[in-house]
Amino acid sequence: MKKPFVFVKPYNTSSVSLTGQACSLECRHCGRHFLKNMVTIDKIPEKGMGKFKSLLISGGLDEDLQVPVLKYKKKIIELKENGYKINLHLGFFDKSMVSEIKDLADVVSLDIVGSDRVIEKVYGVKKSVSFIFDLLKELKENELKTVVHITAGLEEGNIKSEFRAVDLLSGYYPDKVVFNVLIPVKGTFYENVLPPSLFEVKALFEYSRKMLGDTDFFLGCMIPGGKYRENLQFLVVEQGFSSIVQPVKKVEDFVIKKGEEVLYSYECCAF
Repeated sequence: MKKPFVFVKPYNTSSVSLTGQACSLECRHCGRHFLKNMVTIDKIPEKGMGKFKSLLISGGLDEDLQVPVLKYKKKIIELKENGYKINLHLGFFDKSMVSEIKDLADVVSLDIVGSDRVIEKVYGVKKSVSFIFDLLKELKENELKTVVHITAGLEEGNIKSEFRAVDLLSGYYPDKVVFNVLIPVKGTFYENVLPPSLFEVKALFEYSRKMLGDTDFFLGCMIPGGKYRENLQFLVVEQGFSSIVQPVKKVEDFVIKKGEEVLYSYECCAF
């Protein structure tokens, strides 16, 4: 039975940085830019949530190269007790932390990269691909719902190591994979880089479908804007994706006119 197509408009999820705009790294694709529009955890009301029903909790890395989630464990528990759902997106955190965040997270978002060299080049940290997959294994063994993310074009707009990431991921039988696409952000090392061509992106999606079978594919919110965004969203409809975050109206109308059953979600797609 064909599943409904889901359009995600995450108005009811607030993005929280546990470090404000501070980060010990200078990632080539981010340069702290994506921290600017996030709120600090003290700005989230404990009661009377208003429009927000869930929180995407992330942040920069501290001097120990960790998002300091355990420092705020008591606060996060209080927020959960007041009805918020919690998505933790903590970067390259140590697997020893999994047991401590188990009571905090409704879902964990985890970035998958397919090359040690790309991790060091883009993020500036000496972490390995095996480190990421050991963490994924630990999350699964602790029965923490985990949504993996793959960013197409992470290395200067080129798609290469993403295929290896998909190969490795195929052994974990993920229920859902969120695909993002590199955004060249002004003021970052990659500001003059072009996003990958849609031809290359399509090849990655086709390979991913071959390797990941019935996994639900989502197109995430972190994608370039303008005509590229529109064409990419039409592409993922063609590729049989299950969901689009922040759909362009033309694409939304197209799917509806096709006669697809459509559902809307107003929280982060990881939920």
